[in-house]
Amino acid sequence: MHPGKTNCFSEICLTVVLKLTTAMFHKFLALLFFITAIMACGNSKTAVPTGIQSAEPATKDALINITVEGLMNGTAKLVGVYADQNFLADSAKVGPDGSFTFQRDSAYLSGLYFVIVPGDKNFQMIIDANQHFSMKTKQGDFVKYMEVAGSIDNTLLYESLKYQSEVDKKFEDIQKRLNQAAKNSPEYAQAKSEQDKLLKERAEHVESYRKNYPTAFFTKFKLAGQNPAIDEPKKPDGTLDTLMQSYLYRSKFWNDVDFSDVRLLRTPVIHNKLKRYITEITAQIPDSIIKSASIVTDKSLVNKEMFKFVANWIALQYQATKTKVMGGEAVYAYMIDKYFTRELAYWSDSTEIKGLRKQAAEIGASVLGKTGQDVRAKDPTGQYRSLYDLKAPYVLVYIYNPDCEHCQKETPLVKQVYEKWKPKGFFDVYGIATETDDAKWKSYIAKEKLTFTNVFDPTYESKYYLKYHIDITPEMYLLNKDRKIIAMNIDAAQLDQLLTEEFSKQ
Repeated sequence: MHPGKTNCFSEICLTVVLKLTTAMFHKFLALLFFITAIMACGNSKTAVPTGIQSAEPATKDALINITVEGLMNGTAKLVGVYADQNFLADSAKVGPDGSFTFQRDSAYLSGLYFVIVPGDKNFQMIIDANQHFSMKTKQGDFVKYMEVAGSIDNTLLYESLKYQSEVDKKFEDIQKRLNQAAKNSPEYAQAKSEQDKLLKERAEHVESYRKNYPTAFFTKFKLAGQNPAIDEPKKPDGTLDTLMQSYLYRSKFWNDVDFSDVRLLRTPVIHNKLKRYITEITAQIPDSIIKSASIVTDKSLVNKEMFKFVANWIALQYQATKTKVMGGEAVYAYMIDKYFTRELAYWSDSTEIKGLRKQAAEIGASVLGKTGQDVRAKDPTGQYRSLYDLKAPYVLVYIYNPDCEHCQKETPLVKQVYEKWKPKGFFDVYGIATETDDAKWKSYIAKEKLTFTNVFDPTYESKYYLKYHIDITPEMYLLNKDRKIIAMNIDAAQLDQLLTEEFSKQ
């Protein structure tokens, strides 16, 4: 049961897994984000959102007749799509002649669906306003033998799939010739010319849908899924300006996506384009991610459901416990601060929003580039020790719990790094014990023979938890000579590497 085995009619459409697992479901429950796809399993009086055009008149009910010649008896399933999730929309018994019908008194929600037939094979279907139509095909090659009656969207879909199948064969042949020919040879030039011609023909084919079927949902989806043309801007010396090329590509990435059309959420396109835009073609540094996140989220504000999906998806990617990007929490804090307001985050109540914004504010105080704040707390002798009293150019704020398994593994490694760099006068450690008691803390220091500065603040007098956000212990923040946070969420090995790099700059 795997749609990736069939051709996908949109360039951005990637493999869709048809089994909705508990883990996948909970991913979208985070931040109080309830999957709209689950609601799609219920009845709906209106398949197409208000204000959205369709190529055909709407039907109040659904009557979709399908025949697959040579199909074994069993149950056919109608599986809907929401972003990268899937849900079971309906099922039907397959007759002896391979026929079955998806029928109900109310319309299905518009979107991309997969028909799963006995034998775990599948083919695609678009459901929009008109839900009275039929499809007929044969085992062996669903696309090749597909015949559609009564549905403009599905007629266009399978015309496109058949065209793409033929074009792909031509591209494969040309690519083989390009790989075999010398780059400056006549054979290479000929193959390259044919490739450029074919690319132009394919682009014109896609544009023909815009011209001839402007109101078809298929057209909307097909255009949204296309990747922008790649420009080749030159520097003054005639070489390719790759930075400008990347900028131009990103700037055109959303040109053909209609964010006001919520139907696109019930396809893979929005999710896959969003993932690519944010995590692949945007540099994975907080400032760049925030800029791209702001651009696409602002575009999504034209539709409440679209905005809800985009804002939550981006925020979820950069939660402190999920992100692998150094300082990625800054993106999360930015998204919460700008978009999770009482006016915009309509899906959450005021208490939930207040909690999220409080958390974001705490995170925002200790992200990359921020000045690490001073902490003043008592050491094992009862003397107050200040973080700012440490004079080494680089200081690690090491927050740990003696009972934490990860801390027990990491602390000896941090100690090794400390003992390596401390004699050089280049590095020091300010340890903060958390969620423990005085006896356990002192016992742990003695057991591990920790000689770096260690403090414990059981009454939270220093408010260290507001100055350095703690998600999972151990938590590490590396401060430079100006006490700016230059690294976080690192381990001892990465710490040693960073110190080596910084030391080499002296």
